[in-house]
Amino acid sequence: KYKTEYEWLKEVDSLALANAQLNLQTAYKNFFSGQSDFPTFKSKKSRKSYTTNRVNGNIMLFHGYIKLPKLKMAKLKQHREIPPKHII
Repeated sequence: KYKTEYEWLKEVDSLALANAQLNLQTAYKNFFSGQSDFPTFKSKKSRKSYTTNRVNGNIMLFHGYIKLPKLKMAKLKQHREIPPKHII
C-alpha cells in the first residue's frame, strides 16, 4: 500500500532519502538524551539544498554546472576552487 501512496519517492535519490532519515534519527537521539529540543518540521520549500553521497562517480562537475543523481544539469554557484584530482 505504501508503495502506491508514496510513488513520488522513486523520483528522489535513494541516498538523499537515507541521509534525511539518518539526520532525523540523530535529531531524536539528541532530543531524548537531553542535548537539544524536539525536532522541528522543515518545509521542503524553505531550502534549496540536500545531502547525498558520491558513489561510483555519480556526481560530476562540468564548466559551471553539476550533474547530480536523478536530476538534470544544475547551475553551480562555486564559492571556492576545487583542487585538481580532488574527490567530491
